[in-house]
Amino acid sequence: MKSDVSKSTPSKAWQAFQKSMETPRLEKAEMFESARCGELAPFLESNSSEAYISLTNEKGYSLLMLAAYHGHESLVELLLKQGADPNSVDAAGNSILMGVAFKGHLAVAKHLIAYRANVDYRNPKGQSANDFAVMFGRKDMVRFLKKFSNSKSNSNDRIILWLRFLFSQLKSVKSQFLASKGGLK
Repeated sequence: MKSDVSKSTPSKAWQAFQKSMETPRLEKAEMFESARCGELAPFLESNSSEAYISLTNEKGYSLLMLAAYHGHESLVELLLKQGADPNSVDAAGNSILMGVAFKGHLAVAKHLIAYRANVDYRNPKGQSANDFAVMFGRKDMVRFLKKFSNSKSNSNDRIILWLRFLFSQLKSVKSQFLASKGGLK
């Protein structure tokens, strides 16, 4: 007995393939630019985000990191709801919360912490999100982050942080000066 193929229900694989042909796909570079501009939400809402949530670019930036850094609160919330990792770090070891603290995006920081971003994480240079907020004068951010921090900092920590920052700047200026003079002779 032959089955009537024309009356059978299409397989799930065939349905998924057809849906993929209907839904616009973004190239990886376009996705990162869309996250940076805050225009990624329509794409994520109409596609399965599982394949995209953990993407990173050559610098280790995730879609969440770019959206957060540029202050796109609603996109950050959407990415977090879809499972993006609030504790991911870039290639230099900096967390999303560090970038948000540097930029002063308090509303975005609240979303990250609500999804368990680690306030006390330190990058390879020993800096925390609070250190970034202090360094760039984000007083509201400093007050907010201190509410969630488990570390006990003292005034010496700030002095050490500023000295590290100044020393790194001096090294950079010295390198640029030597390079402009053709190096040591």
